[in-house]
Amino acid sequence: MGPSSAKLKILALHGFMDNAGTYDTLAPYLTGGAALELAEAPSHLTTRLPLSSTSNSTSTSLPAIAGVATKSAEQASGSSSLSSVVQLVALDFVGHGLSDHLGPDGAYSFYTYLKHVTHVIAALGWSKVVLMGHSMGGHVAAYAAGMLPDIVTGVVFLDAPVYLIKAEVMPTILANSARAEAAAVRMEPRYRVYPSKDAMAVRLASSLLDRAESRAESLGLPVPPVVSAYDARVLMERGSRPYKDGFRFAHDPRLKLSSGQFFTQEIFDAYAARATCPSIQIASDRGSFSDGVTALAKAFNSTIHIILDFLFDTAHLHVADIPSRL
Repeated sequence: MGPSSAKLKILALHGFMDNAGTYDTLAPYLTGGAALELAEAPSHLTTRLPLSSTSNSTSTSLPAIAGVATKSAEQASGSSSLSSVVQLVALDFVGHGLSDHLGPDGAYSFYTYLKHVTHVIAALGWSKVVLMGHSMGGHVAAYAAGMLPDIVTGVVFLDAPVYLIKAEVMPTILANSARAEAAAVRMEPRYRVYPSKDAMAVRLASSLLDRAESRAESLGLPVPPVVSAYDARVLMERGSRPYKDGFRFAHDPRLKLSSGQFFTQEIFDAYAARATCPSIQIASDRGSFSDGVTALAKAFNSTIHIILDFLFDTAHLHVADIPSRL
């Protein structure tokens, strides 16, 4: 991830039901060709684990911060000097990738992810940070920028929309969410078994294609390019776990339950007003949530709003398309 003395600290936040592996393709472009190394930890947000190194190596790995699994881009021999300038950490949100799942009484929400972002920044000892967030991760980054205006010095939004609801529907949403969570507690989780990680990648790519075809048909547009099975394979390293005679997806099935915690326009505006850092929104002009993407960019007065229409609805533009274009 580059040395801890690097001037630019980047905390990368993934999208819904993805994991830190979503940045495996892009990271080397930001860290001078550095390699990625995985580190894990046993529990959530309880301690800062010490740096570890070996006597016969000049590389230093940053262990996962208190159970939030991280990706560390290590400085590679002969790599560009950029790796001495940029330090990149990408975490697995709780319930995603290799991070633990919440207990029976836990509820997944943006509030949970926001708290974990602040804890990770503190555990890393960073006084300044640039947040980079894809989709849901960008949404979390937006609120973090408003919550920590003295710490967040910039935000890179990757196809990141804003999710808002009207206040009058919140009681109904919360009631439905509570009932779904109560039912889930009484049920044993059911996992589909896949023979290989490659088979899982094919399944993920197929589901993204189905979604893209449905949306394209409704809009009367050609079917766009989406993540291929080859591209999706990078998400399976952290997005799968051995299970029975094969593999299963690593994320908590309860992530699919509707969250009862959302934000209204008024709350979003209050956070956006507190954010003082520059930002950039990199997105397709006809992507999955184009209206929400544009709304977020306008609210944060993004200094550069790049529209990449040739990336229409890839959903993972930083994975599927050539990251060097970004």
